[in-house]
Amino acid sequence: MRHAPRVLIVRAQEQRGAQRLHGSSDFDGPLIADAITQASLCTGCIAQKTGLPASKVGEGIARVAATLEVTTRVGRCHRCLEETVVHRIG
Repeated sequence: MRHAPRVLIVRAQEQRGAQRLHGSSDFDGPLIADAITQASLCTGCIAQKTGLPASKVGEGIARVAATLEVTTRVGRCHRCLEETVVHRIG
């Protein structure tokens, strides 16, 4: 039911005649920040954990990095255990 508030927002906007939002929204940044606060994760695992498309994760990480220190390096992903590029807050 995580997506229920988004559905309600979109329906309310449609009833008012507002245009639909396209692309990443401000909802993505906090989801990504929460996912990489406790662990170093690869792009694929961030996408799986947040429910976002993998193609939007890079944009979200850049948005988070504008306000928080995001470390990006080659290392072991704490979720899939693959040696790859991982991201973490701090």
